[in-house]
Amino acid sequence: RLHVLMTDRVTASGLQTSELLVRRLQLDMQTPSPMVVLASERSPALRLAITREDIAARNISLRRVDLQLARMEVTADDALILEASILGELVTQAMASKDLDSTEVSGRALSLWGAVERAGVPYNLTCGGPPQP
Repeated sequence: RLHVLMTDRVTASGLQTSELLVRRLQLDMQTPSPMVVLASERSPALRLAITREDIAARNISLRRVDLQLARMEVTADDALILEASILGELVTQAMASKDLDSTEVSGRALSLWGAVERAGVPYNLTCGGPPQP
């Protein structure tokens, strides 16, 4: 469960200021037994403020980045550790596989091709050229 607020402004001087507030954060595990894995204790759980220069440029120049995390409560039991181990095994096998479209471990499929393909390309190159005047 997330409660999120996002604001975005462009100043008269051409700076873009963006702020992301995650008021509450809770991550639940449903199987094999329901439990709260991660929960924020205070609000906001996360605050990210970014000031970016020259928003039309292909290269990203961040003048200021401010990240604040609230205190979190974390719970882990044997079932969660087993699920994390299975996920780690899936990712490891998928990365070692020549066919990343589908890797199965314990009857579960994992598709990583899109993520791996995009991971090697800098974000600013995926945006295309600068906007037309």
